[in-house]
Amino acid sequence: MATVIHPFLTDGVQARAYQMRALRSALTSSTLMVMPTGFGKTAVEWMAMAEALRLQRGKILLIAPTTGLVDQQRRMATDMLNLEADSIITYTGEIAPAKRPPLWEKGIVIMATPQVIRNDATTGTIDLKDVGLLIVDEAHHSTGNHAYAQVGDLYLSTHPEALVLGATASPGSTEANILEVARRLGIERLDVSKKDDPLLEPYTVKLDVVPHRLSLPEELTNLLEPLQSHQDGEAEHLRRLGFLAPTGHLSSKLIEEAQRRASMAIQRRDRRGYDAARRIGDLRRTHLLLDLLRTQGTTSAQSFLQRAEEDGRTGERTT
Repeated sequence: MATVIHPFLTDGVQARAYQMRALRSALTSSTLMVMPTGFGKTAVEWMAMAEALRLQRGKILLIAPTTGLVDQQRRMATDMLNLEADSIITYTGEIAPAKRPPLWEKGIVIMATPQVIRNDATTGTIDLKDVGLLIVDEAHHSTGNHAYAQVGDLYLSTHPEALVLGATASPGSTEANILEVARRLGIERLDVSKKDDPLLEPYTVKLDVVPHRLSLPEELTNLLEPLQSHQDGEAEHLRRLGFLAPTGHLSSKLIEEAQRRASMAIQRRDRRGYDAARRIGDLRRTHLLLDLLRTQGTTSAQSFLQRAEEDGRTGERTT
């Protein structure tokens, strides 16, 4: 396995052949990198950052869906990149608006949530022309009214030489979704690595999964109870109206299917579709909030609610 030595990489990166293939594409054109979880998408991102720094392309902006992931990316960047730590910054809605412009000016590598980038770029607080490389982590979110897609729109309309590296383990469930991600991010090339690819097989590790069920703290279960009751009530109402499939288990896929049914009803001028669409939007947010509370705790849930409040001030909806 080759080690990539670079003036902007602290210790170099052990790069595999499929990672180098993705990197070559990412350095020459906007690329959507599809790679299974655990096979090193992040290493490709670091190498792309290092080369963008060497070429002095401008600021490097990485967007991630949660403040927790943004903080994690910054910690890794300070270890991996040969760059002053104070020039690698986080840029999220948790930072007061008045403090964000000086941070943007100071930052060379900026780790951010998409909502705050969208909002500040829209108001002119920041200029996306400063960004020479946009890295979109979990790029499959870049559809519809999601802030990821809106950041992509703003960047492409602002920067004449926009360069985007999108990274995901799953680009979308349908061809239409994949094509929309590509369009919203200005993707020119698709680099796909699969587990059964001969280049990946030597690095495939068979995992023995042993589930461990954990009991939630009483304080958290007390917090979950009214939210769960609200979700169950909304779901039951939508089932009675025929928009939500009659199954006991609620999933994101079922909610998306309900949204499509509501959209079709609106197209038919069925007035029930408008009420259903509003309820489905609330159901989606409640479902996500419950999931965050159960799997990531109150800090991530609070960040989600703060983003929702920030989006509410701009007339957007958090998804």
